[in-house]
Parts: sequence; structure tokens; C-alpha cells
Amino acid sequence: MIKIELNTQDCAETVKQITSKKTGEILNFREQKAYIYNGGIYPKQFIIGLEEGQLAYPAGVYTLSEDSFDVGDFGALKFSRNIKLVPLKEHK
Repeated sequence: MIKIELNTQDCAETVKQITSKKTGEILNFREQKAYIYNGGIYPKQFIIGLEEGQLAYPAGVYTLSEDSFDVGDFGALKFSRNIKLVPLKEHK
């Protein structure tokens, strides 16, 4: 099982603004820092993108939802565009 942690020190939502080269429109990308335990000595930090209107995840321990995975055009397993987390205690 994949363990992901959002800790209280740095799980606050941040907004990254980018200006579209094509349209000049300002695009906002909401994200949070998280840590994945993948078998190494230390967890690795990564970024979780938040969808429009989605609430930020509170600090806690999570695993990946089944909705976080997809199958690509050539049959390879891949992550979905937006990763979804499930609190670890609720995962069955």
C-alpha cells in the first residue's frame, strides 16, 4: 500500500500563476506539498494538484484513490491527471 503524508508544517495550499503564451490569460494552479513513502529511508516530497473548487487536503496520512490511476493509449498504467487521496484509515 502506498502511504502519503501531508504534514502541518507545509501542507498549506499554494497558488502558482502562469500567463498563457497563446492567449495572455492568467492561469492559476492550486497545489499542496505531500510526502510519499516508497520504500526508501526517507519519504520523497511531491506536489498534488487541486482541481477547481476542490478543498485542500487537511494534514494527515493518506493513500491513493483508485481514481488516481488510468491506462494509457498503449495499455501502460499511468497516473490520472489529478491525483486523489483517501485517508488511510478509510481505505479498505
